[in-house]
Amino acid sequence: MFNNPNAKISIGSAIGSSFLIAIISTIVQIFVSLLGGFGLSYINSRYKEVFIMIILATMMLPGEALLIGQYMIITDLQLKNTLIALIIPFIGNAFTIYMFKNAFDSINDSVKKAAKVDGLSN
Repeated sequence: MFNNPNAKISIGSAIGSSFLIAIISTIVQIFVSLLGGFGLSYINSRYKEVFIMIILATMMLPGEALLIGQYMIITDLQLKNTLIALIIPFIGNAFTIYMFKNAFDSINDSVKKAAKVDGLSN
């Protein structure tokens, strides 16, 4: 299977591509979700609760329902048959944004005040 000269693509390179895509999409998703969770936790706005409800409402949609829209966006951006097309749909995840928001909300006020005394900002 790994050393088949008649294969159009080697299994080793396919597994390597899968690991590369998984690592890159995980790192980018954590970074984007960290920024989103921090923003939802610390930035006060009058529409903050509405935005949180919209994010949570997107979790109710199954991933399969979004595939056609994602395919149309990828083809419009002319990214068909590229590795970036496998990374872009997984950048924003409502669940991880909500988990980071809850993690930031669970930090005690005493820790925040102690950090401000030490000269740190949010």
